Formats: sequence, C-alpha cells, structure tokens
Amino acid sequence: MLKPTGGPLQLAAREYAKAVELLAGGSLLDAAREYCKRNLVRLPSKAVNEVVTEFLAVKRQEGMSDAYLNDIKYRGGKLAAAMQLPIARIDGALLREFMTGLKLSARSHNNFARCIGTIFEFAKSRGYLPKDFDALESVSVMKLKNTGIDIFTPEEIAKLLQAAPSQFLPGSPSGHSPGSVGRNQALGLERSAVG
Repeated sequence: MLKPTGGPLQLAAREYAKAVELLAGGSLLDAAREYCKRNLVRLPSKAVNEVVTEFLAVKRQEGMSDAYLNDIKYRGGKLAAAMQLPIARIDGALLREFMTGLKLSARSHNNFARCIGTIFEFAKSRGYLPKDFDALESVSVMKLKNTGIDIFTPEEIAKLLQAAPSQFLPGSPSGHSPGSVGRNQALGLERSAVG
C-alpha cells in the first residue's frame, strides 16, 4: 500500500507507466501541476452566453458605440450558440473547430478571433477563467491578401447615399452624432433647393 493514498502499489505503478507513455517523455509532475492549475482552481461556473451578456452590459455602460456593441452581440452570440457550456471548459480544439466551421474569409476570421479574444480577456478579468487561459493559441491568424484600396468618386458616393436606407445615413435619428451631415447636405444640395 502507498501510505498517502492507501492505494495498492501495483495500481500506482500501472498508472504511472500509462501516464509516462501518454506524456511522450514529458514530466508527470509538470502534467499534474498543470492539471491542478486548470481543474482544481475554484472558478465560478459561467456559461458562455452569460459571459457575453455580462460583457455587453459592461461595454454598454462604458458608452461603447452601437457598432462595437452590435459586433460583440453578433460574434459573441455565434460563440454562445455553438458553445453551450461553461466558458472554462472551452479548449483550443473546441475553439479551432468552431472557427473552422464558420468558413470565413481571412479578414472575418481574424476579426472573429479578435472579438472572441476580447471576451476571453474579460472573463479572465472577472475570474471566470484561469489567468493563463489561452484557447486562441491554437487558432491561427490568417494571412490577408493585399487587394489594394478602392476610392469612391463623389458621384459614386452620391449614388450610394441616394440608395441607402435612412437609418444608415449620417444625421439620421438612429443615434448618429448631432453634428453629422444629412443626406441632402452630403449630396451637396442646398437647403433652399430641397424645400
């Protein structure tokens, strides 16, 4: 018998041999320490959707823009829908599978990863994840193609503004800044000519 555990010596020897085999030359003691650090720390069990909702509320209270909040809501919502489990149970393999399944362009992939990373950093700051948590390390950053920058002519901008729904226009009542120009000003139409 092994004194500290009360287990039989043969069982201990068998488990030790199997652990060493699984570690492929790695240290059993290091593996045990890593396991304890990740699994025996008392973390609150927060579901991904709870963390995303809390993060959104904090960012809304901090006065972040509607565009930023909508981005977090969309990308965080996708993560929460796919990962219906405590956030601390997400690992690199799960996250890599999730990101691959989205089938995104390189830019969208990188934007998604950045957004998810921000949510994970928030979860770490709240104590929902271990401080050394980094599931994103297994998600590669995709190389962007250099496609150049297109510049619209004033005529093209005018056509876009004419066709755009009012909620997408500067100065619309949907929350844009009061100093924004309206559709007619952006098109160069004088107030007297409009009515």
